Amino acid sequence: MRLTPTAAALLQTISKEHRSLVLLLDDTSCCSNSNVMLRESKPSWRVSLLAEIDGLRIFVNPVLERSLKAEQITIDAIDFADDSLSHETDYGKRLTMSAEPNPTQRPSKDDVTGRAGQ
Repeated sequence: MRLTPTAAALLQTISKEHRSLVLLLDDTSCCSNSNVMLRESKPSWRVSLLAEIDGLRIFVNPVLERSLKAEQITIDAIDFADDSLSHETDYGKRLTMSAEPNPTQRPSKDDVTGRAGQ
Protein backbone atom coordinates (compact mmCIF):
# COMPACT_ATOMS: atom_id res chain seq x y z
CA MET A 1 0.00 0.00 0.00
CA ARG A 2 1.42 3.33 -1.00
CA LEU A 3 0.38 6.91 -1.60
CA THR A 4 1.87 8.93 -4.43
CA PRO A 5 3.45 12.24 -3.37
CA THR A 6 0.45 14.05 -4.95
CA ALA A 7 -2.06 12.00 -2.95
CA ALA A 8 -0.04 12.32 0.27
CA ALA A 9 0.14 16.11 -0.06
CA LEU A 10 -3.60 16.35 -0.76
CA LEU A 11 -4.48 14.13 2.20
CA GLN A 12 -2.24 16.18 4.47
CA THR A 13 -4.00 19.37 3.37
CA ILE A 14 -7.47 17.91 3.87
CA SER A 15 -6.58 16.41 7.26
CA LYS A 16 -5.94 19.93 8.60
CA GLU A 17 -9.67 20.62 8.26
CA HIS A 18 -10.98 17.10 8.94
CA ARG A 19 -9.14 15.43 11.81
CA SER A 20 -10.72 11.96 11.70
CA LEU A 21 -10.39 11.03 8.04
CA VAL A 22 -10.47 7.45 6.81
CA LEU A 23 -9.99 6.13 3.32
CA LEU A 24 -12.37 3.44 2.11
CA LEU A 25 -11.68 1.11 -0.81
CA ASP A 26 -15.04 -0.34 -1.70
CA ASP A 27 -16.31 -2.79 -4.29
CA THR A 28 -18.72 -0.33 -5.88
CA SER A 29 -18.05 2.75 -7.93
CA CYS A 30 -20.95 4.99 -7.10
CA CYS A 31 -18.91 8.16 -6.98
CA SER A 32 -17.57 9.20 -10.38
CA ASN A 33 -16.57 5.63 -11.15
CA SER A 34 -13.97 5.50 -8.41
CA ASN A 35 -13.98 2.99 -5.60
CA VAL A 36 -11.92 5.24 -3.30
CA MET A 37 -13.87 7.30 -0.79
CA LEU A 38 -12.42 9.77 1.71
CA ARG A 39 -14.76 9.93 4.71
CA GLU A 40 -15.00 11.44 8.17
CA SER A 41 -15.33 8.08 9.91
CA LYS A 42 -15.24 4.34 9.48
CA PRO A 43 -18.40 3.11 7.73
CA SER A 44 -21.05 1.28 9.73
CA TRP A 45 -20.96 -1.79 7.47
CA ARG A 46 -18.33 -4.54 7.68
CA VAL A 47 -14.86 -3.46 6.50
CA SER A 48 -11.31 -4.56 7.26
CA LEU A 49 -8.39 -2.36 8.20
CA LEU A 50 -5.98 -2.71 5.27
CA ALA A 51 -3.25 -0.28 6.32
CA GLU A 52 -2.45 2.87 8.22
CA ILE A 53 -0.20 5.47 6.62
CA ASP A 54 0.79 8.60 8.53
CA GLY A 55 -2.24 8.24 10.80
CA LEU A 56 -4.71 7.72 7.93
CA ARG A 57 -6.58 4.45 8.41
CA ILE A 58 -7.37 2.70 5.12
CA PHE A 59 -10.29 0.29 5.15
CA VAL A 60 -11.35 -2.16 2.47
CA ASN A 61 -14.57 -4.00 1.74
CA PRO A 62 -13.93 -7.70 2.50
CA VAL A 63 -15.08 -8.71 -1.00
CA LEU A 64 -12.52 -6.41 -2.59
CA GLU A 65 -9.87 -7.41 -0.06
CA ARG A 66 -9.88 -10.98 -1.37
CA SER A 67 -9.28 -9.69 -4.90
CA LEU A 68 -6.43 -7.40 -3.85
CA LYS A 69 -4.64 -9.80 -1.52
CA ALA A 70 -1.51 -10.17 -3.67
CA GLU A 71 -1.58 -6.70 -5.16
CA GLN A 72 0.53 -3.58 -4.61
CA ILE A 73 -2.09 -0.86 -4.20
CA THR A 74 -1.28 2.74 -5.09
CA ILE A 75 -3.52 5.71 -4.28
CA ASP A 76 -3.06 8.78 -6.45
CA ALA A 77 -4.86 12.13 -6.84
CA ILE A 78 -5.89 13.63 -10.16
CA ASP A 79 -7.51 16.93 -11.16
CA PHE A 80 -11.22 16.31 -11.47
CA ALA A 81 -14.30 18.33 -10.64
CA ASP A 82 -17.51 16.58 -9.68
CA ASP A 83 -20.09 16.50 -6.92
CA SER A 84 -19.03 13.33 -5.13
CA LEU A 85 -19.44 13.03 -1.39
CA SER A 86 -15.75 12.17 -1.05
CA HIS A 87 -13.85 15.02 0.65
CA GLU A 88 -11.12 15.50 -1.97
CA THR A 89 -13.65 16.73 -4.54
CA ASP A 90 -13.97 19.95 -2.51
CA TYR A 91 -10.37 20.58 -3.64
CA GLY A 92 -11.00 19.81 -7.33
CA LYS A 93 -9.31 16.42 -7.02
CA ARG A 94 -10.27 12.78 -7.19
CA LEU A 95 -8.49 9.91 -5.49
CA THR A 96 -7.82 6.90 -7.69
CA MET A 97 -6.58 3.41 -6.99
CA SER A 98 -4.37 1.20 -9.10
CA ALA A 99 -3.21 -2.32 -8.31
CA GLU A 100 -0.24 -4.24 -9.62
CA PRO A 101 1.17 -7.65 -8.71
CA ASN A 102 2.93 -7.41 -5.37
CA PRO A 103 6.68 -7.79 -5.94
CA THR A 104 6.99 -9.69 -2.64
CA GLN A 105 4.50 -12.36 -3.77
CA ARG A 106 6.09 -15.14 -5.80
CA PRO A 107 3.88 -16.71 -8.48
CA SER A 108 2.85 -20.29 -7.97
CA LYS A 109 3.85 -23.00 -10.45
CA ASP A 110 0.30 -22.93 -11.87
CA ASP A 111 0.50 -19.15 -12.38
CA VAL A 112 3.74 -19.54 -14.31
CA THR A 113 2.49 -22.39 -16.50
CA GLY A 114 -0.96 -20.87 -17.01
CA ARG A 115 -2.77 -23.98 -15.80
CA ALA A 116 -4.46 -22.50 -12.75
CA GLY A 117 -8.18 -23.23 -12.63
CA GLN A 118 -8.14 -25.69 -15.55
